[in-house]
Amino acid sequence: MTTNTTIEVVGLKDSLRVLQQYNKSLRRQITKDFNYIVNDAVQQIRIEVPDEAPISGWERNWTTRSGYKMLPWRGNLANTAIKPYVSGKKPKEFAGVTRNLAVFGVRWKAPHATLFDMSRRAKTPQGRNMIAGLDSKFGQASRIMWPTFNKYEDEITDKMRDLVKKVTRAANDEIRRARGK
Repeated sequence: MTTNTTIEVVGLKDSLRVLQQYNKSLRRQITKDFNYIVNDAVQQIRIEVPDEAPISGWERNWTTRSGYKMLPWRGNLANTAIKPYVSGKKPKEFAGVTRNLAVFGVRWKAPHATLFDMSRRAKTPQGRNMIAGLDSKFGQASRIMWPTFNKYEDEITDKMRDLVKKVTRAANDEIRRARGK
């Protein structure tokens, strides 16, 4: 008596982990495909990052309590910190907060860039003054990342649907191949 079973991967992160295990070259190709899909948006974000200090006080040195040299503004450093990523990490929960949920994304991984793009509340008069200056020159937070994504949203979404289908189809094929051996 022969039994046929079918295994289908449901989650996108699970699919990426399967591909990492069985077909590393296809997994790398998916990352390249995603980078290509978001390339126009990433390039536009990089263009919009100011080369010079966004507001006058950011030309001065500022070191955080932890010792990180946050300022002076370094536009070239902020620019190179904008990168697409693909994550197959399992989501983890700690103290009621789930982390690592995103599968595909674009990060601006520089503390001073985050300060520039996302600052919207302050406790001190100096902080409120900084935010008022950023808001008047660059608009409300998020100043660059979300508005740029919104411009490219339809194009990215259409291409991402195809990429997600490709990932799940490939993962299911790899599982079938592995089970068939």
